[in-house]
Amino acid sequence: MATTDIEDGLISAMGADGAAAVTDECPTEVPTIAEATEVAARCDQKVFAVESYTPFEQVAALPEYGRLEWSTRTSAGRQDSDGDGVWGTIDTTIEPTAGPDGRLEVAAPALPMSFSDGSSAEPLAVIESMEGETLSFDVPFELTEPVVEGDRVTYPGILGDEDIDLVVTVDSDGTGWREVIRVRTAEAAANPALQGLEFPVEVSDGLELGQSGGGFVATDDEGTEVFRSPTPLLWDARVIDSAPVQPTALFGSRVAGDAHAVEQEQPDLIEGPQSRQGLVEVPADLQPEGNGESGPSAGVLRLDPDLAAVASDPDTQFPLFLDPGASGSLHEFTGIKSAWPDSSSGYKFADEPNKDHGTGLCDYYNPYGFPCERTSKHRVLYEFNNLGKVAGLDASEIKSAEFNVFGSWAFDCQARKTALYLIGSNEISSSTSWSSGGSWTNAIAIRDTAHKWHECGSQQPIGFSSTAAAKKVASSNWTSLTLGLKVNEDSMTDWKRYAGNQWAGNPDFGASFSVVYDQLPLAPTGTKTFTSSDYPEWWCADGLAFSAWLRPQISGVLRDPDGQSVQGHFQVKRVSTGSVSVHWTSLKSSGSRHTIRPGSNLVANERYTWRMRAVRDGVGGPWSSWCPMMIDNEAPGAPKITAEPMSTSGVEAVYLERDPDGPKEYGGIGMRGKFRISTGAWDAERMLFGFADPSLPHRWTLDSSGQIVVSFVPSREGPVTIYAKVRDKSGNESTAATYTFDVAAPRETAVWRLDDGSGTSASEALGLVGSQPLEFRGTESTSALPRWVDGPHELFGSRDGDHAVAFDGVDDRLFTTAGVVSTNSSFVVSAHVWVDPGATRDLHAALSQDGSTTSAFQLGTFPCSQHAMGVGCFNFHVAGTDSGTATVYRVMSTTPVVTGQWVHLTGAFDAKTKKVSLWVCEIGTPQDPKPADPQRYDRAEADAVSFATTRPFVAGRSLVRDVQDKFWQGRIDNVRVFDGQLVAENKVRRLCQGADAKDFTRGAAAIDPTIEDTVESSDW
Repeated sequence: MATTDIEDGLISAMGADGAAAVTDECPTEVPTIAEATEVAARCDQKVFAVESYTPFEQVAALPEYGRLEWSTRTSAGRQDSDGDGVWGTIDTTIEPTAGPDGRLEVAAPALPMSFSDGSSAEPLAVIESMEGETLSFDVPFELTEPVVEGDRVTYPGILGDEDIDLVVTVDSDGTGWREVIRVRTAEAAANPALQGLEFPVEVSDGLELGQSGGGFVATDDEGTEVFRSPTPLLWDARVIDSAPVQPTALFGSRVAGDAHAVEQEQPDLIEGPQSRQGLVEVPADLQPEGNGESGPSAGVLRLDPDLAAVASDPDTQFPLFLDPGASGSLHEFTGIKSAWPDSSSGYKFADEPNKDHGTGLCDYYNPYGFPCERTSKHRVLYEFNNLGKVAGLDASEIKSAEFNVFGSWAFDCQARKTALYLIGSNEISSSTSWSSGGSWTNAIAIRDTAHKWHECGSQQPIGFSSTAAAKKVASSNWTSLTLGLKVNEDSMTDWKRYAGNQWAGNPDFGASFSVVYDQLPLAPTGTKTFTSSDYPEWWCADGLAFSAWLRPQISGVLRDPDGQSVQGHFQVKRVSTGSVSVHWTSLKSSGSRHTIRPGSNLVANERYTWRMRAVRDGVGGPWSSWCPMMIDNEAPGAPKITAEPMSTSGVEAVYLERDPDGPKEYGGIGMRGKFRISTGAWDAERMLFGFADPSLPHRWTLDSSGQIVVSFVPSREGPVTIYAKVRDKSGNESTAATYTFDVAAPRETAVWRLDDGSGTSASEALGLVGSQPLEFRGTESTSALPRWVDGPHELFGSRDGDHAVAFDGVDDRLFTTAGVVSTNSSFVVSAHVWVDPGATRDLHAALSQDGSTTSAFQLGTFPCSQHAMGVGCFNFHVAGTDSGTATVYRVMSTTPVVTGQWVHLTGAFDAKTKKVSLWVCEIGTPQDPKPADPQRYDRAEADAVSFATTRPFVAGRSLVRDVQDKFWQGRIDNVRVFDGQLVAENKVRRLCQGADAKDFTRGAAAIDPTIEDTVESSDW
């Protein structure tokens, strides 16, 4: 039976010396898949692409244009261990001299690995995966000076006993190692150090160690097994007399030069047991010891071999061998035996002398020359991992697939049937046994095979069609495939043996799995619908698109894996009728965006859906998903605007819409209101709105409720209009809705004009609920009280009868019997003040409100450092707590206090923004008048607060540590309080210029027509 062409190509591409010579014009290997496609078609031959190579996998282009073959095998076939991008033959020779890092390096393994030079500081073995993850494996005893021979390193006389050695052998394909403790005598077997062996294991970050049967695995964060260690085996030196001898080279490959691939007079017992007699499984227990990013990253592998029991068996033949090991091989295979239903010793065919495994009935009573230690049914399983390439194909792209395995022995030369079964996905582990060997119900291929080696000369790779398995991988998105071989199990005449990842030490005999597929154009990407200038694109992945255009643009990016040009094929379907229109684009280079618009208008208020695909040479790739869209060119109705009630959280004022019978004012400056803007349009997407701005600068995306609630904090009094529109998902906009309301001007809550002119109290002018006079106090012993004097309006000739009050700076003051200002909320206080030329440099309080110990606020002067001479600066501050050590939040003027002239002071505390503000407005004297232009000073502190107090409001002094102090020396007039409110800049200016309280009760214009009373829109 001839070798299949797939296996021939696989071996040739992986470096077999017998590959046919080719010309430069028709190479069998080129850098890229695209180049391989061109060369294969031109030269009518298979061409391999270097960019696809891994130690286990490759892609070749076939002569039929666009047809590729992906293949993988159980044994590694090439190496790039130095990472330079150049692939070469695997060489498992161990360098005899340690490198500068104290490690014995393997010359050119499939996976980089190294071994200890015997020093105690280094672990026994370190291996690195294809992705750069590492595993280190150490031993629980001191190593001796190593002896290196080819692919093997021996540490003789360990544990201080010359009859105990540690022998480490590199796997034949360079993907792992096997370490064997060799015990030569019964006396050595009694060494107590061989009991409770604890082998330290550690993996790099990103890997997690875990128990797997009687061994362990190291998995990455996706659960992929990166390193494996099967159940350790313990065996003796018994040999099956009639075991088949080792093979010679079959394919002109490296077999002839391999030390373990030539005939041997005596079997190499280090390689594994030669008989199941005396074979014992020694399950190991992994004890985690550390945590990496994803789980335990270190541990101890504990073995408890019962060497005493083995040594006491009279049939035992020394030496004994114990073999913990590890591998980073990509694939797995195992042999299972019904006579040993729970045994996993067949993993990687470890219990077979030539690393092949039998299938069929092994009859103890009729062995026909082949020893059967028990009557048993044998089967073999192969698992191929990392099948993302196949899983990513559409099943229709797969043309064929083949599982190929080397048949190493058969009962006789007569061809008999062997069946290939699809077992499933990820069915094999190092603990797989007959009892857990999967389901054997789906036979996908049957071959008549005969491969008895020396009598018929028919040892050979056998190919089984496995197209159904490959299509199952693609349709189910499997990344792992498990196959099984089974023969008739009624008679030993059907007995056959098959190789795993080698045969008799030669990895060229490993099993393989290959898939032939067409490179169809790729699935479209970036599919989107362009519906209007306002909505430039709707990505299909985001769901239903809405179009105000009757001919929306639809598009996507099309690519071909060969880089060839493709056409775009579009289908547009009307959902209500199912009718489909077809559209095409011209050929464009791979990676271009293809765009069409339907040839005629679509029907308004109808749903449509569309899809597209790439077509090359009449062959179409996979369709995109359907992209739904709604044709809608009708504008929604105008939204509705309403004011939120006081019960709404955060609402401080309800601003009702202007009454047609006349304006009514609501709220005030700094008082937050909220408005609900809603629509009943089912396809509404955005609300556009603006306060006093018809350009609608604010745009909010709507949720399913179709409404938004917006806040508004007025910064000036007067009328305000809200403008709002609805925009639907097609981009259609409604007409504008408007809502006009009036913001009330700030109103004083208390005013003392101080125009009484006589008496010992000053009346409050507004007479609101809780109105209180200011009572005069002075020197009690002499009954000297604050004095009535002419006020600034009288002095300037602007209003007859204006008075003020003069304070002596010693003990004069005016006060209410109860608090006036809610000091823990926003408030404003103001007064005209005059500082006596004889005033001392000190803190002097014009206005304050008492706490128990200190004043909650103070408006007056302060001996600031920037003006070292004179009285100092003007000052306003609030106190955080009612204590003598309270934190004070102070703002000061940068200009100095000028004595002997009138100044208007305003102090404000904004409890929301934590801002303390001071306005200083110089009025001057009749002889030297000033411009009455207020200068503003602000200070904001994140934790600024003013404590609450209901004690007296005071003019003329402060309270410091429970002592009346900081008396005002000068005059005060026109005292005002705005409780719970803030005032705008123009209001402060008008107060400075002498406007009376009655001028502001309805938001009247400034009394001085030369001063503008406007606020820019940006101030809102």
